[in-house]
Amino acid sequence: MIPLIAASFNPQEGDGVSFLGTRYLLEYYLRKEIYTSFVDHNASIAGLELWFKNQYRYYIGNVMLPSVMLVILCYVTLYFDINDFNDRIMVSLTSLLVLVTFFTDTSQKIPRTSYLKLIDVWFVCLMFEDFFVILSIVYIEYVHRKTLFGSFVRVQPADFKAEAPNPAAPSPYVKKLNRHMRTAFTCSLSLVLLVFIPIGAYNLNVNYHGMSLAEAKQQEQKAA
Repeated sequence: MIPLIAASFNPQEGDGVSFLGTRYLLEYYLRKEIYTSFVDHNASIAGLELWFKNQYRYYIGNVMLPSVMLVILCYVTLYFDINDFNDRIMVSLTSLLVLVTFFTDTSQKIPRTSYLKLIDVWFVCLMFEDFFVILSIVYIEYVHRKTLFGSFVRVQPADFKAEAPNPAAPSPYVKKLNRHMRTAFTCSLSLVLLVFIPIGAYNLNVNYHGMSLAEAKQQEQKAA
């Protein structure tokens, strides 16, 4: 939300408007204000145009960094003990629920648009990361239980001194599957970060230079 702005109008001096408040807001920086007046059908109309620039540090510290931490927390559950299914699924589900709540709270604070913004795509990608981690944990548990129930019972002599294997220990195939899941999600999360960081930096530079060109064009029109 943009707070109320105090300004004074003086059509005879300069641009016709002077800003009286602070230019550094919570999420934006007020770069320039433009006052225009014209006559339309014998009616005098005055317009005020405000140019804002996003304070990207706000989104990095309050949106992007906490959301990445939640996804990493969900990903770490793949390093839990495979037999500890309850803790694995509860931590990952909690991470997903907190991420969805965080996305809903962030969406209410930024302007609503009919198209997907970059921050919306960011949250959707992270929520899919959490969702597929949860599906992977469930699938690993399914394969693990199927392997246990389908295993044979080994009968040993009474005087056999070797330590009997743990019947609940995951099979080599389940361990290998869990390792593959960790590698896959490491690559996918790294890919998301490698894609979004350059796109975000590029969009900031394009917006800044686009506004600078608009200012230059306006100065040329005034000089002419």
